[in-house]
Amino acid sequence: MLFRSIILILFTLISININASKAMRYFRDITLNDGRVVKATLVGDEHMHYHRTTDGEIILYNSEGKYYYAASKEDIDSLRNIYNNLVEQQNTNQAKGMRSSVTTNKNGHLTGTRLFPCTGNPKVLVLMVEFTDVSFTFTSEDIDTLLNSKKMNKNVWINGVVAKSQGSVAEYFNFCSGGKFRPQFDIYGTFKVNNTAAYYSSHETDFVKDACKAAEDYVDFSEYDQDGDGYVDLVYIMYAGYGGNWEGNEGTIWPKTLYTSGNFCTVDGMKIHRAGMSNEINFTPADIAEVFNNEKPLVGIGTFAHEFCHTMGITDFYPNNGDWLEKDNYHPDWYDNQGMEEWSLMDGGGNRQNTCLPTPLNAFERYLFGWIDDFQILDEPANITLTPLRDGGQAYKILGNNDNEYWIIEAIPSDNEWYFGFKSYTGTGMTVTHINSSISRFSASTMVNGTHGNPGITLVPADRRIIGFFDYDESIEDYEASMLGDPFPGSQGVTRLTDWWSKDGTIDKPIYQIVQNNDYSVDFSFMYLRGDANGDGEVGMADVMYIVNYTLGTPAPSFKTREADTNNDGIINMTDAMYIVSYILNGKFPKE
Repeated sequence: MLFRSIILILFTLISININASKAMRYFRDITLNDGRVVKATLVGDEHMHYHRTTDGEIILYNSEGKYYYAASKEDIDSLRNIYNNLVEQQNTNQAKGMRSSVTTNKNGHLTGTRLFPCTGNPKVLVLMVEFTDVSFTFTSEDIDTLLNSKKMNKNVWINGVVAKSQGSVAEYFNFCSGGKFRPQFDIYGTFKVNNTAAYYSSHETDFVKDACKAAEDYVDFSEYDQDGDGYVDLVYIMYAGYGGNWEGNEGTIWPKTLYTSGNFCTVDGMKIHRAGMSNEINFTPADIAEVFNNEKPLVGIGTFAHEFCHTMGITDFYPNNGDWLEKDNYHPDWYDNQGMEEWSLMDGGGNRQNTCLPTPLNAFERYLFGWIDDFQILDEPANITLTPLRDGGQAYKILGNNDNEYWIIEAIPSDNEWYFGFKSYTGTGMTVTHINSSISRFSASTMVNGTHGNPGITLVPADRRIIGFFDYDESIEDYEASMLGDPFPGSQGVTRLTDWWSKDGTIDKPIYQIVQNNDYSVDFSFMYLRGDANGDGEVGMADVMYIVNYTLGTPAPSFKTREADTNNDGIINMTDAMYIVSYILNGKFPKE
């Protein structure tokens, strides 16, 4: 019998819709029902999750609270059927309008009815809720600091582990939006509901109802209907204790966002139709004892930020295709269902550094929320300098062969508060995000990476190496090393991109001479090889001689005028030859 949470979730999905955080990749010793001890991690999300060992075997959790190997075909088929039912239910709910009607405006940004607003300073109702068997460790002042503080925390370490957030949720969104969005979180409580944490872990709608009823006499819910439509814009619940997305926290609520086209309940005459929820304590009880000397650390902001983005209309980017249920069906060279991993908050980026240092929203995510109006399209040969968004730069768009396939390129820095540790852990340089979908597939009503062979969003890695969260054959060290090789030039020093991994024909728009500068800007030549005066596909002293001969009046028939004008002044002379010499010696051209 499969573990109960999955079955009950399926039943609940018939009437509501749920988005959830990705499981934390976190291996620990698990004792099986036969006494054997194996290392395993939680895999999946709130909709469907199970355990997987380091050698790829699936472990399930039965109704008696015992772990066991999924040795039979029936076990695997049951999991696969759960996945297929989820996809079918998702499609049915979308057709019925079970989620908010998420569409796009004329600029391509996500919009819809009753989404939480993503501009200005909207108020968010936050309820601190504890259970009959779990009380809060932290105070409302602590939660207010976590959500609203304008101060940045310079010390994120506890006993050698990243366990403190660098800034608040509000400050995170203020940074990512370029000052266009800074929500105000109004915190109430604590309130106690009338059942246990384990009960509500599989009765999330009851949890929303009971939490709102508990707060009814203390909160004016009408203050949080900011558009006057009779619906509270959002109820967000910070609940006491641990989160179910960590291995070892069975019987706790998995962080999630819920929406219904009707309402969960009515309080003070106001309808409750959208709710988010996430945990108070980070890590697991075992970690608290072994690493933190029984001092419980406050949760990081990553999970909250991830769930909060769902309330504004955006879906999960991690892959949710059932092919990874059988290890023989997975191949590390597959590109088809590679998501964004820790390069996106909506994939594993909310879990980065134990949820304490979430990945800043990338250029495409900012575009979906309308914080970037549009992208400049590159379609002609040019020399480009990519400046990081944090420094006032922009991202660029490169078109494919149809309206729904294109690539977004941007420069990723490090050493800023919100990009702390990228240089040594995630990588810096130019990232290339492949979009292969209509914008509507990125709404919270869809599975954007749920179709085998047709990913909606994924990274084109510089080193052509893909290790995803579900790649159980690789160690965590290999997983992290692969991310360092994702940007250009990256850890492997990749200086050109000619294969865009298009799903619709060949894209003849090469990028050459990719160089990252000390300020984390990135220079490259687009659609031509700067300095290749003789057209042999390389830049060297032979090109210098071609330019010399040209200036002497004896140009070769194969002379490439555009490529030879290395300083882009419209004149070919010995200055261009000296630019090539500088490139040969220094690996980059002088600034013009």
